Amino acid sequence: MRTIHVLRITGIDTQRLSSILDEELDIIHNTPVNPKKPEKYADFSIYKRSCSTIIRDGLLKYGFKKIDGILPRDLFVSTIFNVYKQKRNMDIDLELYTMPQLKVPEAPYSVMTPLMNIKHRLQLKELNKIGLV
Repeated sequence: MRTIHVLRITGIDTQRLSSILDEELDIIHNTPVNPKKPEKYADFSIYKRSCSTIIRDGLLKYGFKKIDGILPRDLFVSTIFNVYKQKRNMDIDLELYTMPQLKVPEAPYSVMTPLMNIKHRLQLKELNKIGLV
């Protein structure tokens, strides 16, 4: 069974982060529908308006610094790396662990994407050295 990686950040203002992400969700819901593709999010862009970039931008608005990445795994590594470096200044803690991936009948298991950005590969290497991943 495939596993998923989880980053738990404790000590953050969850109400504030939730509010930031709720604003993003409102933007998505209020985006006019493209009549040619009504099932798709009209403003979707892999570089500026995807799930990963919306989460990234929400974390940046919250106050985390230097988090970047467009693809999910690049964003995840960047988030772990940068939150770890900021944890003392922000009085937060983080925990990284794995869980079994839930299987739903209508979707295949997800597959871990490769790290595309060399910077994130180096960050992952550094995280491995300190034993965080």
